[in-house]
Amino acid sequence: MKKTAEINKYDYTKMIKDFEADERFQNIKKRLKKKYQEENQKYLINIEHMKELREQNYIKKNTDLRNRLRKKESLLITSLENIKLNKSKEKKKLIEINLTKKNKAKINVQKFLAQQEKNRIVFQNETNNKCKLIYI
Repeated sequence: MKKTAEINKYDYTKMIKDFEADERFQNIKKRLKKKYQEENQKYLINIEHMKELREQNYIKKNTDLRNRLRKKESLLITSLENIKLNKSKEKKKLIEINLTKKNKAKINVQKFLAQQEKNRIVFQNETNNKCKLIYI
């Protein structure tokens, strides 16, 4: 009985020590868990803040890009309009040059035809005069 009482006492003290050690372990575990949760909260807040900043930067870059594209597009449109105007001016100049050449050519042809007609009349008169001389 004495032996069983000693065994029981030994088991009881062992159980209490184990319980105390387990309780200390659980307390340390709770403190560490609480500490890491607080750290995790800080990091989560930082991460959320970084996400917000990234989103703001994305929006800013997107608006800047859109503005640049609009400016570029308007520049391209104006340059195309200027090119069209220049081409139309060149076409008008070419048309005017062609008209002046055409008019000069008509005048030259009329002069040439008039000259030919004069020459023909002169030759005709000469041949008529020669024919009159021969028949007289």
